[in-house]
Amino acid sequence: MTILDEAAAIVDGARQDNYGPPALNHARTAEMWTTYLGIRITPRMVCIMNALMKISRDKHKPKHDNLVDIAGWARNAEIVSE
Repeated sequence: MTILDEAAAIVDGARQDNYGPPALNHARTAEMWTTYLGIRITPRMVCIMNALMKISRDKHKPKHDNLVDIAGWARNAEIVSE
């Protein structure tokens, strides 16, 4: 199984079961971040910023899990952009 396969299985399976559809979950987060920051944040931006957080963590300590999560955030960005 590739990193991309792992990410798709997680995003399309367990994560949706735990947190609901990505569009709804990330829209909720975007609303909160928008209020807190005072600038418009979109659900896609939430996904990209979370990917950047994983990239930062990977710079400190490279791990397979970080790559899976980065791919997962890219998948979520694709889903919320549809």
